[in-house]
Amino acid sequence: MWCAARTVVRAALSAWTGLILLSHHHRFHWLRGMEPTGVLMPNWCFFAPDPAEHDYRLLYRVIGLRGVYSGWRSESEIAERRWYHTVWCPGRRSDKALFDMCAEFLHEVGHRPERATRTAVYAALRGRVWTRVRRYENSRTQAFQFAVVRCSGYAGGDTEFLYLSPLCVLTTAEA
Repeated sequence: MWCAARTVVRAALSAWTGLILLSHHHRFHWLRGMEPTGVLMPNWCFFAPDPAEHDYRLLYRVIGLRGVYSGWRSESEIAERRWYHTVWCPGRRSDKALFDMCAEFLHEVGHRPERATRTAVYAALRGRVWTRVRRYENSRTQAFQFAVVRCSGYAGGDTEFLYLSPLCVLTTAEA
C-alpha cells in the first residue's frame, strides 16, 4: 500500500515539475494560462520578469574623401551560438551593455530629441562606433554616421531603424 502511494506521489510531483519546466519554454507559455493564480505553476523569471524580445545593434557607414557613402556595417558581430553558451558566454556582457545603452538613449530621444547628441550615452555610442571605424576602416574616411536598429538577434528577420545620427565629421587629428 505504501509503495503504491509513494509511486503515485512521485509520479504526480514529477508530472507537476515537468509541466512547470515546460511552461517556461516560449512555445508552451499557454500552459500558465491554465492556472491563472501562479501558485501551482510559478513563473521563475528572477532576473528578467519581462525578457527582451529583440536586440539593439549599432550600424555605421563611413564617408570617404570624395563624399562616397559605404554600405551599412554592423559595429559588432553576433557570435555564433555554441553548446557551452548555456553556462558560459562572456561576450554577452558587451551585448547587454549595448542593449542597456541603446534603451537608455532611445528613452532620452523620446523625451528630449533636441538634446540627444549632448547626452553621455550618445557620446558613449559615438565612441564605440569611432573605435570600430578607427580600427577597421581605411585612413581616407572623413566622417561616419551610425544608426541604432532593433533586430531579432539570432532569429533573423526585419531590422527597424530607430535612430540615425548626424554625420560625425572627423577632425584632422582623428583622421
